[in-house]
Amino acid sequence: MCNAHTIQYRMKENSTFRNTYRRITDAGRIACVADCTKDHWCLSAVYDEELRTCDLSSYSPDETMSQTEIQSGSRTYYHNAQELTAVVGINVWQSSTMGDLSGSLAIDRFFGTTYLACFHSKGSFGNYLIVELESMSNLVHVDILFRTDLQYDVRNREIDVLVANSQAGLETNQAKFCGHYYGPPADKYLPGRVKCAPNTIGAIREVQSNH
Repeated sequence: MCNAHTIQYRMKENSTFRNTYRRITDAGRIACVADCTKDHWCLSAVYDEELRTCDLSSYSPDETMSQTEIQSGSRTYYHNAQELTAVVGINVWQSSTMGDLSGSLAIDRFFGTTYLACFHSKGSFGNYLIVELESMSNLVHVDILFRTDLQYDVRNREIDVLVANSQAGLETNQAKFCGHYYGPPADKYLPGRVKCAPNTIGAIREVQSNH
C-alpha cells in the first residue's frame, strides 16, 4: 500500500478545456489533482485515464456545480482545484514493518507506486494501517494507491476503512464504518476508492485488510 490519501474535490465537465499551460505525462489521477493544488497558476485540470495525461489550466468556469463527480469517457474534469480540501495524515501505525519501509511512506504526499515508494507489512494476512489526521474531518472518500508490480496481490482486495475520533475509539469498537474496497484494482495505475457514508466524521482512520 503506497498512499492512503483523502481528497474532497469539486469537478466540472467542459467540452473545451481552455488556457492549458502545462501537460504532465504518465501521471496518476491523484497526482494530477495534487500538482494542480500546489501550483498557484492552476485553477482547473483534466485527467485522461487512457492516455495518463494531466493538463493544468489557468481557466476556472463560473458555473455553480450541482454534482461532485462528473466524468466524460476516460476524461475527468476538476474545477476550482485550489478549493480542494486534502486531509493530511500526521502520524501512522501499522501491523508490522518490512525493513525501513514504514507506514510513514503512506502519508508522505509522494504518489509513487514503486517498491521503495510504498510502505510494506511483513505478513500477507491481518494487516492494518492506522492514520491520525491533522484535524477532525468529514471524509467523503479514501483513495488507496497500490504497488504497480502487485496488481493482483491478495492484499489489494477486501479492505475495510474505519474512522474514529481517537485511537482509543478504534480499540474499543467505537469506530464508524466508512466503506469497503473489494478489489483488485482494474488498472494497476489506478487507486482503489472507498466512498464513505454521509457524515463519516473523525480524526483517526484505519485501513484494514481482511486477508
